[in-house]
Amino acid sequence: MWTLVTIITDGEPFAVAAFFEPRTPKDKESFMAQKPKTVPDIWFPWQRVKRVLATLLFTVVPTLNIAIPQIVAAFDGYVSPELFVTINAVALGILLVAGIITRILAVPAVNQLLVKLGVGSIPRSAIE
Repeated sequence: MWTLVTIITDGEPFAVAAFFEPRTPKDKESFMAQKPKTVPDIWFPWQRVKRVLATLLFTVVPTLNIAIPQIVAAFDGYVSPELFVTINAVALGILLVAGIITRILAVPAVNQLLVKLGVGSIPRSAIE
């Protein structure tokens, strides 16, 4: 039922993880029957914020810096340094708002509401 995995790098154990693997439908039913009564707190909420910001940094900033000058150039415009700064200020604003929203979503009370709505950190079916 439980599988223990050890990752070895350079001959040394690096990490150990345990995975639940139901062998039969009955094993899965017994495991799912042990549902918690409340939504557990989100682990490492600031780490989630960092991941969202990193994702947006590598998607939003390049997209804005590539797309907007091309749109301006298509209309025989000139991409001035002021426009370049404005584009990056907008990207920074998007990153800031996304980071704040991500952190708010990790607040336990908000996460409990999101789980009830079906979009929380765990499926609604995972709690009683």
